[in-house]
Formats: sequence, C-alpha cells, structure tokens
Amino acid sequence: MSSQTVGETNTETVLHTAHLRKQYGAFTAVEDLSLQIQKGSVFGLLGPNGSGKTTTLGMVLGITHPSSGTFQWFQGRDNPPLKQRMGALLETPNFYPYLNALENLRLVAEIKSLSAPPYQEVLKTVNLHDRRRSPFKHYSLGMRQRLAIAAALLTDPEVLVLDEPTNGLDPQGIAEVRQIILDIARRGITVIMASHILAEVEKICDHVAVLRQGQLLYQGTVAGMVPGDSLWELGYEGAQELGPILQNAPSVAEAQPEDSLWLVKLHPAYDAAQLNRYLAEKGYYLKHLKERRSNLEAEFLKLVDQ
Repeated sequence: MSSQTVGETNTETVLHTAHLRKQYGAFTAVEDLSLQIQKGSVFGLLGPNGSGKTTTLGMVLGITHPSSGTFQWFQGRDNPPLKQRMGALLETPNFYPYLNALENLRLVAEIKSLSAPPYQEVLKTVNLHDRRRSPFKHYSLGMRQRLAIAAALLTDPEVLVLDEPTNGLDPQGIAEVRQIILDIARRGITVIMASHILAEVEKICDHVAVLRQGQLLYQGTVAGMVPGDSLWELGYEGAQELGPILQNAPSVAEAQPEDSLWLVKLHPAYDAAQLNRYLAEKGYYLKHLKERRSNLEAEFLKLVDQ
C-alpha cells in the first residue's frame, strides 16, 4: 500500500528523512522511509513490534548506519551542536542503584560534559524533586522512567526522542509519564515518540507515521487519520422493522444492521435529534441511541491488515 500524506502547516522542519533503508543480511528492517517532522509537533512512530520503529530512531540518532538513504536534522544547521539540541531515551533506564536521583543525574552531566545542568528544574518537571535523595533502587518502574526522561532533559533540548516511554508501566505510571510528555511539549519542545500502544499515541501525539514491516503506511495528523464521520447506534424492540423506515428517512445516508442494532450514518445537514424525532413521529420510539466514533485503533488495524 502506498503511503498517504496530510499537508503540514509549520514551515520549519526538525527532521527530514529521504528513502531511509536498513538491511540486516536478507532481512529488511526499514524500507524507503521518507518522513517530515515539524518543529513543535508531538510526532508518534506507530506500529506493532518489529515494524521498524526502534531501527528508525537508531538511524536518525546515529546509533546505527542506514544501508541507504539520508536524514537531516534542523535543516542541516548545527548551531548549537546537534548533541546539545537533542535528548533521547531509547533503552530501559540504567542508573546506579545505591545512588539517589541527584547523584545519578550528576554522573550523567559529567559524561555529557555539561557546564551548568538544571538538576532541580528537570527533577521538578518529572515530579521527582521530593524524592531526589531517595536511592534509585527504591524507585518504582514509573519513577525510573521519569528519571530517565529527566536525564534526557539535562541539555535543555529542542527535541526529545522517546522509544516506548510507557512500555511495561502500570496504569498510574502510564498516566504520569503521559502528563509529563504533554507538559514538555507545551514548552515548545518537539517530541518524537515510538510506541505500539495506540491509545497513548492518540492521547499524546498530534502527528503520526504508521509503520508495518518497515514500510510507511500513513503520515499526517492524528485527526486526519481518524475520519470525522461518526455512526449512530439505534436500538428498537423490533429491530428488523426499522429497515424500511430508515431507508426512507431524509436524514439517513447509510444504514446497516449489526446484531440487534442498526448502524446509521447521517447526512451532514442532519443530527441525531432530528432522526430520533422523525422516527418518533412515525411511531418508532428508540430504546438506544448512541454515537460510535471511529478511533485510532480501528483505523490502524485497517491499515496494517491490508
């Protein structure tokens, strides 16, 4: 399936890839991948495990070399230096267990040769300031992930790259990391996030690229991927009786049965209240009327199953 692209409105490109390809022997991990990521966006690389998300991040971060193709950060401008403009979290957080958060961050700053790291600020950003003197070994998995995000923020980056930032976390940990990412994005930092968790991408990202077996299936806004049209679920005691009346209803564009319900798509000029009133006037009083909107998961499954 050929990739689809939704037009972008921002003019400054943070990352541009052109025909990126990564081959491991006979196995192609990424094939002909061309992306445009705009400044200030929260961009999700979405796909099942093995779709090429981590490989893509590894290439654009210089951890592994592309077999072919090119990529360019910040339209080729390297001022300030690239390593200072970016923060990344690609693997499971790995800190010294007997050191506390502040001590671990100081070691990270030494390795990165940072002159004046904002320790207190990044710890407050990830809600660990009150636990800054607690040993890392006493941290929950969610706290460890948040400390790793704090370490990635020490350079005050323009771009934050995260690989599966909520993977393995419990619901509370997922909610905490999600809120931190949203707060970081509101500061104007571009966030690039790889994930296979569809609900999180839908809640966090404004742009998305969908990968399957290393190939790009879709690139554009999350809103553009999810159709704006909604269906209405109609329930009536004698469901089969609704068929003829729905076919003649002026507000109904499409109607199809589903189990004991009818799924109805309305013409743009009409709403559900008008349909309900029309049916009541004809003597059909609904026992169920509910909107069913498409979501990212449904559209994602349509793409990857084709």
